[in-house]
This record gives sequence, structure tokens and C-alpha cells, in this order.
Amino acid sequence: VFDAHEAPWGSLRRSTIAGISVIFGSSELDADSVIEQLILEDSAPKRLTVVSSDHRLHRAAKRRKATPVDSDQWFREVIRARTARQQPD
Repeated sequence: VFDAHEAPWGSLRRSTIAGISVIFGSSELDADSVIEQLILEDSAPKRLTVVSSDHRLHRAAKRRKATPVDSDQWFREVIRARTARQQPD
């Protein structure tokens, strides 16, 4: 979810690219508010992992029993896993 008054694709606010949903906020709802709304609306929030360093979003995730992860921690784990996959056996 990105903050954007105008999505790069004109009026389109949501798109799926390579299996990843991309959502742009609006002048009425910033990205954090959109993420909070997505957490609230999810029918199975325990399966969610919310990647953000914003503690407001961590609190919203915890209220619904979703898993909050700091962005830098998530990125380090992605790099570690990728490096491990690339190591020869």
C-alpha cells in the first residue's frame, strides 16, 4: 500500500502485478489508514503479517491477532533466506 494522491495508472487505485496486490491511498485515506482498514476487514486476521515500522500499524495488527514485523527485520530475513538458497550444497 502506497501513499499517492494520483495512482500512476490514472484512476486505478488497485492492481495485481505478478501476484502482488498494489494499492494506492488517496487524498481521503493515507496508506496507513488503508492498511488499518484492510486489517479490520480481513476475515482471518491471524494469518496476516503486517510489514511496517509504524507502531500505529503494529498496534492495529496486534488488536486483530495479526503478526506485526518491522520493515528492516523483514528485509534482513528476506536477504538471509535468499542468500541461504543461493549457497551450494
